[in-house]
Amino acid sequence: MNFLEGFYNLFFHPLFLLKQDRKPFTLSLFISLLSAFSLSFSLSYLSPILYILFSILLFLYLLLILVFSASFYHFLSEIFKGKGRPGNLLNSFLLSLFPLCLLPSFNILSRSFRFIELQSIISPLIFFWVVFLQIYIIKNNYGLEGGTAVFVYFIPFLALMAIGILFFLFSLSVFTLFIGKNIPLFLNLVQ
Repeated sequence: MNFLEGFYNLFFHPLFLLKQDRKPFTLSLFISLLSAFSLSFSLSYLSPILYILFSILLFLYLLLILVFSASFYHFLSEIFKGKGRPGNLLNSFLLSLFPLCLLPSFNILSRSFRFIELQSIISPLIFFWVVFLQIYIIKNNYGLEGGTAVFVYFIPFLALMAIGILFFLFSLSVFTLFIGKNIPLFLNLVQ
């Protein structure tokens, strides 16, 4: 599959393209770069030089995050007896960012028609579209069932929430222990 055929399939048959074993890596890099420029377009108050610099830094950040995400999801999918290739997963994750390329169009439409709510309606829909595509990619790449793929996708978020709750409880217990021993000190500070 060449670049133009992949580009056509990405916009008109995305699920068909994401099912393919061989996808053009240049298309994946192009889509992720275009997504970075589209995301930074919302910061319209930046000068052109800062806009380009911010877009390139955002592209590198997206690339780094998706490399780590692909390796982590590959590890989790292997735990759940999934068989797949991490390179194909990374390539597909980069392609799954293509709905972000639509954000500038809706941003311009909402500014042109002075309908600011359009941006607040469309942005969550695009976010959920990207999440759906990434869950579909995990399901398809590793041959997992739908529920298992959803669980694998949300494990990192659940782990971060659990770590946050544990950190909060630990901080709260240390704080109450500190206050309990030093109540006269705090009462003197208040008076």
